[in-house]
Amino acid sequence: IPVFHGPKGEDGMIAALLETLHIPYVGCGYGAGSICMHKGWTKQIVVHHNVPIVPYFTMNRSAFSPEKLLQDIEEHFSYPIWIKPVHLGSSIGVSRATTPEEAIQSANHAFSFDDEIIVEKEIDGRHIEFSILGNNSVQIALPGAIVNHGAFVAYDKKYGAGAMEIRAPAAISETEAHIGYERAELVYRACGCKGLARADFFLDKDGCYWFNEINPFPGCTDTSAFPKSWAASGMDFSQVVDELVALGLHRRRKSSGGNGV
Repeated sequence: IPVFHGPKGEDGMIAALLETLHIPYVGCGYGAGSICMHKGWTKQIVVHHNVPIVPYFTMNRSAFSPEKLLQDIEEHFSYPIWIKPVHLGSSIGVSRATTPEEAIQSANHAFSFDDEIIVEKEIDGRHIEFSILGNNSVQIALPGAIVNHGAFVAYDKKYGAGAMEIRAPAAISETEAHIGYERAELVYRACGCKGLARADFFLDKDGCYWFNEINPFPGCTDTSAFPKSWAASGMDFSQVVDELVALGLHRRRKSSGGNGV
């Protein structure tokens, strides 16, 4: 069970090593891992499947200048915006900008973690997350919601005793849940995920889902959405782990010429 987080782990490198060594493992393959850990690549795939995405653009360090950044922001959308390292998660290197001066500071901060950044328009909506298990067939837990009351969910608010509340099931309508399930499964399959992932959306006041990102190996701590959502769906964490192991073994069997699920 390769519980690695971020670059050189969750991004497919460990999966590729295990594939090379013919070792069965839990989670997404190296292709899906690399796609999911690049926020821009994921959005390019998802938008082709008619899933609304948060408006964005990416910028490489080699193309960056304060003037170019501000010009692209003006061309794409208005403030407030969010600037993030394109390959990282857990809110590392992420900051909000409401002015051109803050945008330049935020970009420099993000570039201290990555050679590429993503700039996104702020969406006024609730954070709704869908936890997914499966290979060819999938099952999706009851949706979870981050109860952040509009506050930025920083790294220290995602883990440990100070973590923000995850409400599962989320307080959304049956129709909103059904649409979310469809969107989450579509994203999961479009990105080639296997085993597990968590698809994250913003749900605005008009009931529209905006895809944010998909995590190829979501957090599984006591305060994380993935185990909480499955617990609310009637599956405790030991059962989740059993299911993940079975999915990994089935996928390995299929790649060796047997049958998989």
